[in-house]
Amino acid sequence: EPGTGATRFANDLANLLRDQYPLATEIEGWADPSAAHGADTKAGERTWIEVVAAQAAIPVRAAPTNRPLARWEAVRAPLARLLDGRPGLLLHPRCTALRAGFNAEYRFRKVQGTDRYDPQAEKNAASHPHDALQYLCSGGGEDQAIRARRADDGDRFRRMPSRFPAWDPYGTGVYA
Repeated sequence: EPGTGATRFANDLANLLRDQYPLATEIEGWADPSAAHGADTKAGERTWIEVVAAQAAIPVRAAPTNRPLARWEAVRAPLARLLDGRPGLLLHPRCTALRAGFNAEYRFRKVQGTDRYDPQAEKNAASHPHDALQYLCSGGGEDQAIRARRADDGDRFRRMPSRFPAWDPYGTGVYA
């Protein structure tokens, strides 16, 4: 729900985990790396990650990167993988926001008067769940290959389909 603070989010999460997954014993969370910053720690404030981890009683860590291309690759990897002939990423039918995102709701706005697209995904009902999936996959190591590449290995990204915006995958200031 928009406008939900860390404490209410964590309490809702704790209730959901208790009610729907009572037998789950190994639960961990991954979050936007910026959620590990921004608190006035000298004044005793806790970061969003610290509040959620404490209130929900689960470990929550910052994802290793916030770079969009690495996050997108972290999701593409399991989408492209087959495990014993089955897809590497399965979505439950109730994952309607993620399904909508994969079916065109996670999108980029065309910059008016140009043939370029905004490098940031449009913020809508599909973008936040997709960001969460990206942090989960990145935290799980699915983007290690892209994070390990050297900055001069950008040729692969220049060949990406035109529906994706030009992006600097390594934060070097050199755009593909």
